[in-house]
Amino acid sequence: MEMSSEFKEIAWGLTEEHENFRKEVRKLVGKEIEPEARRISQHGSFPRQLWRRIGGFGLLGIGIPETYGGKTGDCVMRGIVAEELGRVDLSLAFTLVPSYGTSLAILNSGSEEQKEKWIPGLVRGSKLGSIGMTEPDCGSDLSLVRTRARKRGEHYILNGEKSYVSWGLVADVTWVLAKADSDNGPLDMTSFLIRPDLPGIVRSSSLQMGCHTAGQASMIFEDVRVPVEDRLGEEGKAVREAAKVFPHTRMILALSALGLAQVSIDETISFVTQRSAFGKSLGEFEAVSFKIAEHATSIEAARWLSYRTLYLIEEGDRCVK
Repeated sequence: MEMSSEFKEIAWGLTEEHENFRKEVRKLVGKEIEPEARRISQHGSFPRQLWRRIGGFGLLGIGIPETYGGKTGDCVMRGIVAEELGRVDLSLAFTLVPSYGTSLAILNSGSEEQKEKWIPGLVRGSKLGSIGMTEPDCGSDLSLVRTRARKRGEHYILNGEKSYVSWGLVADVTWVLAKADSDNGPLDMTSFLIRPDLPGIVRSSSLQMGCHTAGQASMIFEDVRVPVEDRLGEEGKAVREAAKVFPHTRMILALSALGLAQVSIDETISFVTQRSAFGKSLGEFEAVSFKIAEHATSIEAARWLSYRTLYLIEEGDRCVK
């Protein structure tokens, strides 16, 4: 009996290739990344050498054309990398967000010169990207962005402030959205690839709970002269281009957290199985087992929603919902 197209849409699951890829990544991460990640997780500085090692394994270039140092793979595989890294170090897993995000933004909108300049380094892990969208007065509502970029000859003069720029203290390039002269509507914005050594940029650290190695920062731009060639894409098209990247990076973020959540559940189950009270294991008490079952169900549901979304992205379908 032939399945209806609607049922085929629902009946998606990870392929054998995906499952084999997960086994390879888990083995690699467990052997090469986890021991050192645990050692440095409390130091507060970003582990550049460890990130280069992750890049050397090819985990940062999945789905990026080989021309720029990438390798064959799909969006789902990127999600698998995020989940497996999240199991051992959440900061490293979260670093996939600006890494993949900046690479994809440049791949989608950048000039050939920008692609050749930045993507190979981002893929190898020798360069690190960050994303500057949030401002003190606005979070995800980009229509409230106040940072301005006034074109003067062969430069844009950038003024404004970005807050909560993760990896902003250690990144080699920051993908920044600003309002240019020709941007009239609330969502007309322009993208720039900002190098941290440009005069007029003031960076300061922002403390956060957990993820100490992320180097979260605020960035103030005071008459920063950004060369025209560092504009990413056309004026006024930044939000539309960012909309192609954000669904993907949100799922990378979600799966990174789910990797750690799964470890938490696994360790909890191990504890309540071994620990006893009143003649039986803690796991045999309904007050304990029911709560664990609820959490495990939520994690599994969130995991499949995330992978399903990545599958839709790969297929080129809408996944906003």
